[in-house]
Amino acid sequence: VPNTTHWIHCANDASACPVFAGDTRITMCFVGELDTANLIPKKFLFPKLENEAPDFLAKILYLEIPRTNDRLNIPILMTSDKEFLQSQNKSPVEEFFDDIVFYVPGEMKPVAEVFERFQEWLDPSEIHDWSKIKFGKELPTKFPKGRRKSDGTWYIGNVSFEKKEAVGPKIIVRAGRLCPSTERPENE
Repeated sequence: VPNTTHWIHCANDASACPVFAGDTRITMCFVGELDTANLIPKKFLFPKLENEAPDFLAKILYLEIPRTNDRLNIPILMTSDKEFLQSQNKSPVEEFFDDIVFYVPGEMKPVAEVFERFQEWLDPSEIHDWSKIKFGKELPTKFPKGRRKSDGTWYIGNVSFEKKEAVGPKIIVRAGRLCPSTERPENE
C-alpha cells in the first residue's frame, strides 16, 4: 500500500523552518513580494492555472530523474536560500570545524589543544559561554572524543589543523577509548 505525504510550509520569517546542515528533507526557496502591477486577480488566475495543468502534468510525468543511491531515490535539491539557512543554524563548534579543522583519518589531537584553538578562533564575547565540557558534547560525530589507550589522556580522533592524507585507519571510540576502526574488540 503506497504511503506518501507532502508538506508545504510557508512563513514570513525564514527562521520559522529551521534547516540544519545535511538535511535532505527540506527544499527552501524565497519568494519576494510581487509588484502590484503584476498581480492577477483570483477569478482570472485560477482558470489560467487550470489551462496550464495538462502541460505542467505532462512535463512532470516525462521528466527524466537522474539515478541516485540516496534513500529518497531522487537527488536532493540545494538552493542558495537553503545553504544560507543551514549556515545560520550552525553552532560555533560546527563553524570552527568547518573553517579550521581537516578530517584526517588516523590523526589525533589532545582535547586541550583543539579546545585552545577553538577559544582563539571564537569571538571574544562568546568565550565565557563555552566550557571544555560543552565543547566536547557538540563535537561533530566524525571527530570522536575518547581516552588514548597509551596514557589515558583525552583526545579527539581524525582531526588535523593541516590538510593532509590519512595517516591510518579512521579513529572510533570503543569502550570509551579511541582506537583504529580496524582494531578488533578485546572480547572477540
